[in-house]
Amino acid sequence: MTTPATQPSRETKPFSWLLIAVDALQPFAGSTVPLETLYEAIAAHPHARIRERMADEVRCGIMRAIWRLQDAELLLPRARDRWKVDSELGA
Repeated sequence: MTTPATQPSRETKPFSWLLIAVDALQPFAGSTVPLETLYEAIAAHPHARIRERMADEVRCGIMRAIWRLQDAELLLPRARDRWKVDSELGA
């Protein structure tokens, strides 16, 4: 069964950048990954692609989502350009 996060319909409004980031980063829960991997995972999400077609500021939206996840302590800096994705994100 597919979820709306993996198969967006044309009628639905795209997710917010924060929801896109949470959904895209779930496979990395409990892992430490480079910042570029976070960007790539979020940008590859189907809803991110819809927002990109809507001329939404992709890089800015992704960065804001990363900041919000950091503020919520779901994304923790570990070393230069490496982030720990909290295991709660995968729940």
